Amino acid sequence: MTFKQKCLTLCFLSALITGGFSAAIGLVSPQISTYYNVDISNIVYIDVLNIVGLLIGNFFSGRLIEKINTHNTLCSAIALGIIAESLLALGLPLSFYTACSMLNGISIGFLVPAVTQSISDLHTISREKDSKLSLLNFFFSLGSVFVPIVGGYITHYLSWRGVFAMLAILYVFLLICALTFKIKPTCDNTPKSQQSQTKNNQSIFNLSLILIGIALVCYVYIEYVVSYWFSPYLQMDKHISVIETGKLLGIFGASIAAVRLIAGLYLLKKIRATNYITLSCITVFIGFLFFLNSSSYFSFMASIILIGCGCASLFPTLLGYGIAQANYQSPRATSFLITCGSIGGFVGLIMSGFLGQHVDKVTPIYVAPILAFIIIAIIFVTVLNNRYGRLKAPNTNYKSTK
Repeated sequence: MTFKQKCLTLCFLSALITGGFSAAIGLVSPQISTYYNVDISNIVYIDVLNIVGLLIGNFFSGRLIEKINTHNTLCSAIALGIIAESLLALGLPLSFYTACSMLNGISIGFLVPAVTQSISDLHTISREKDSKLSLLNFFFSLGSVFVPIVGGYITHYLSWRGVFAMLAILYVFLLICALTFKIKPTCDNTPKSQQSQTKNNQSIFNLSLILIGIALVCYVYIEYVVSYWFSPYLQMDKHISVIETGKLLGIFGASIAAVRLIAGLYLLKKIRATNYITLSCITVFIGFLFFLNSSSYFSFMASIILIGCGCASLFPTLLGYGIAQANYQSPRATSFLITCGSIGGFVGLIMSGFLGQHVDKVTPIYVAPILAFIIIAIIFVTVLNNRYGRLKAPNTNYKSTK
């Protein structure tokens, strides 16, 4: 295998295994609440610490990558994951479960920026980078499908602790692959002139980078609306059974995975990132309008497929485009953007929860198409800024194709 093939294989394997953790937590939450003899809502609140750990890992990942390079950061993240999953599998007291949940979040917080930065360093041409980031997110989606299926059988025939033991074993396999591949830290191909800029503490931030961070917050809210508010709206307002609602949400996940694969292999190699983001947001806007005006099961299905197709590669494309907006290529830009996505999760939960509790269940959904248009406006402003304002220094390590 070539150096690039080794890097990509390791990144995709990491995404495949890591993508299943959140789905695994959701799967075994009832069994965990029974084991610890606590209400399931308390388990959900405890698992919020996983998001806190994720934010901590995201925030410090850029500095860690600059100090020990992407490959060593990835290996460190995997090692932390092995420790966290192994301790979770032991079924230790609830206080230990809480700490391990946060530790696992830190592990993922280091891992996601590391694999993203590795792919960013490997591909300097914009469309190649965007397509590979879309494929990376496809493997995250695939993991969220694969782990719950296998985990369901393990939980049924063994116990919930077996699911975490399986994840620990997968992480051990991943660490063996990372060490066996012997990938050198040449992935960090930032020119020496730009490295000297970093040492001189020149800021990576500019208007365009900050705006893309805001766009990522908006996108994550949209995705959280589908995850948290479609189900109560469909079951309680539209009187669709829980089984049929589950099928609809499964179709949403399947459409995202399918389009991420197609976009990664074909579309993003042919279309400019800004055009793809704009078209995706328009698709999301139309899909939400269709959804809110639907009354039959098949119209809900069609609208959800439309929303899934629009959402599919928005995050990786925004991420790749955002990395290119930094004043110079740096892992801190990747760290900042991924942290913005994690913050979007908090904003989505708090804002949608407040609206759902104090207004009604459909109001959080109405916000989503508005945010889709805000993302379009942000892209328009960054294009104008880059073309006329030049408020950012050109990133000479990022090549655009026409």
